[in-house]
Amino acid sequence: MRAYNGYRKGTPTQEREKLPIGGYVIKIMDAEEVTYTWGSVLKISFDIAEGEHKEFYANDYRNQQEPKKWKGTRQLTIPQDGDEDKNKDYFANQIACIEASNAGYEFDFDEKKLKGKIVGAVFGEKEYEFNGNHGFFVTCRGFRTVDAIRSGKFKVPDKLMLKKSTGDNGFFPVDDTADDSDLPF
Repeated sequence: MRAYNGYRKGTPTQEREKLPIGGYVIKIMDAEEVTYTWGSVLKISFDIAEGEHKEFYANDYRNQQEPKKWKGTRQLTIPQDGDEDKNKDYFANQIACIEASNAGYEFDFDEKKLKGKIVGAVFGEKEYEFNGNHGFFVTCRGFRTVDAIRSGKFKVPDKLMLKKSTGDNGFFPVDDTADDSDLPF
């Protein structure tokens, strides 16, 4: 075999650790409004704050090869005037979990003030199909109060399956590429 131009020593492939499904207390590392053509989301970046899996996403980030991507994120669609009440209620309920978990904090629509707050979160599996790959990943499926997580008063959600259809499955990846620093926050 002839060596090709540009060969360099590689890094052995390793399986990434998978966060077990369940409830965790998380710390908000950053929050920002991200606007798409269809509307805006509140993108919340977080890490596990307590327990055996503390700093799970920071450790994952450090162990990634370039390009690195922060995986601990949750996006909440920001309701618009005219949206259904159930969409507005869901957003308000998720924010209420953050408020109830941080004594004296009241959300005033300044998303930057969410940084450093804690909240409970339930993690479950979500099915994906992308570029010919299929499987499940563990993702934050909703916020709960810190007290609910610590006392075990939460339900792990059922697996979220893709809708089976002949057309678009509704899954689209969001580019939340992190910056080049050791940690993105």
